[in-house]
Amino acid sequence: KLVANLGRHLFKLFQHPSLAIVKAAGLIMKALIEEGDDEIARKMQELALAEGALPRHIHIALFTSSTDNRLLTHRQLSRHLISLWITGNPTANALLHRMLPLGLVQFLESEEKVPDKEIDRMHVRDNLKAVQLSRRKLNVVESTLLHWRSRLKSKPNPHTQPIALRKRRQNVRSEANWSLFYYKFMLDHATSNLIWNYKTREELREALENEIRSFTVDKDLSGTTNISWNHVEFEVRYESLSEEIKIGDYYLRLLLDEG
Repeated sequence: KLVANLGRHLFKLFQHPSLAIVKAAGLIMKALIEEGDDEIARKMQELALAEGALPRHIHIALFTSSTDNRLLTHRQLSRHLISLWITGNPTANALLHRMLPLGLVQFLESEEKVPDKEIDRMHVRDNLKAVQLSRRKLNVVESTLLHWRSRLKSKPNPHTQPIALRKRRQNVRSEANWSLFYYKFMLDHATSNLIWNYKTREELREALENEIRSFTVDKDLSGTTNISWNHVEFEVRYESLSEEIKIGDYYLRLLLDEG
């Protein structure tokens, strides 16, 4: 709770030019939401919106394309934070629906498997391996000091308790199929409920970058006054689809073609 009380200061670290500091801040945020109580998780979710962190990390999660392991790790961390900030958060879910077409968001509810699963780059601690490594180190120390025990005529304590690390808690866990969502995001779609291609991706990128830039300028001009991102009014309009006739959530032209 002491770390959670730093709230806004922690979110400011996400704007630091050093990727190492950004990663450290992200891992702290991840631990706060996953292992903290409901109040802490809710507070971090609210601040992710107020501080404009959600659109910044969505931009990283969707548009980072690199072979640099540091950038790919940053992207993976951003993707994990997004899932934690949106899970059980109606306000963030509503924002996601204003940013992306419904046909794309619906992939989060699909049970379809991703062809190639992304490798874990965040070095999640393996408790079993850590315990085994600790035991091996302890055995080496005991062997080294064996002659001292002999001199003192002492025997190793057979009741020595093995070293065990506590299991990581996950109070907030996303059940959405984010892996499939990111996979489908990079593909082109032309179906009755989804038109998605290079042009629409670029329109989303431009909208996010403009919003992030605008909010950053506003924060700089505000000085020491805390201001919050007006996420309620943010919506992405896809001009390339403006001439498409829609009936509800379906594109009439493609619906007729499918029929």
